[in-house]
Amino acid sequence: MNKNVNKKQTAGVVVLAGIALLAVPFAIGKSGDAATAAPEPAASPEAPIAPEVQELAHHELEGDDLTFAPGVEVPTAADLIPELAGATVQTQDGSDLTLEADAENPAARRSLEDSGLDPDSTGVVVHVAEGDLAVSEALYWQCGWIDEYLNAADAGDTTRMDSAEAQLSTFPTLNAITTYAPEFAEMHSYIVVPMIDGDLDIGRRWLDKNCQPYTNR
Repeated sequence: MNKNVNKKQTAGVVVLAGIALLAVPFAIGKSGDAATAAPEPAASPEAPIAPEVQELAHHELEGDDLTFAPGVEVPTAADLIPELAGATVQTQDGSDLTLEADAENPAARRSLEDSGLDPDSTGVVVHVAEGDLAVSEALYWQCGWIDEYLNAADAGDTTRMDSAEAQLSTFPTLNAITTYAPEFAEMHSYIVVPMIDGDLDIGRRWLDKNCQPYTNR
């Protein structure tokens, strides 16, 4: 599974290899200095998702029967990887897809602008490798429960805190993590365990820098 984002211009095309969200699981680590890497909003709620992406999402996202935090809706493929909204499939090799992003997709245009390229004259190709959707969903789920834990702590609601802790404790053993990104399991000990032990600021930093579009915290 791709875990890094590489951008290059090839014949007027920017290629995104991997997903930005997956590049930052250890960003907060022990230093607490994380880089912002949460995804942009999708082009629009009506932007179509390619059937091949929908099929891949159905296959990958059924591995974990996730219970999302209160108020968090089950994400679509475009919630997890915003460049997929309106994208069209160019090639498919098993579970690996190469797509051309919608020229009007905000996340795709932002990638071009970040690369110093003209969004109106350069295309964006997105490569989705096996496991990207599953791991993205696991991180999305984790963000929601970290947010719920912090909100419960702020309210002094120990029942909600216990419920959130019970959910978060399963992160290292989620199928998406053990199958596609076992190294991400360490994130639990770097972020969640210290938060539950009383260091709420580490959870807040993680949310503010990596989860804001999910939680609107």
